Amino acid sequence: MATKEQIQTLRQSIINSLETAGRPLGFRDLSVLLGISEKDIPPHMEHVAKSLRSQGKRLVILPAACRACGHEFTKRNKLTRPSRCPLCKSERIDSVLFTIKD
Repeated sequence: MATKEQIQTLRQSIINSLETAGRPLGFRDLSVLLGISEKDIPPHMEHVAKSLRSQGKRLVILPAACRACGHEFTKRNKLTRPSRCPLCKSERIDSVLFTIKD
């Protein structure tokens, strides 16, 4: 089990990666940059958003979108990628992207 220091370090690493990337990043991008599983990242994103608010910044979430019909999942509360599009039933879904704004 991870200690509190390791969790804080991972969250700070996520923030640093988003700040230095120069473009929005998805879970796969963060996974490759940080060397951790994609499934380990979503639980930390809510805490990353809180940390950024305390620094006067905000986490911008660009919603997932269907590649086939272009439907954007703007009303979706979950940060994970949807399994399929409710309109065209396609499973070709672009991932949620994250960036930081001052």
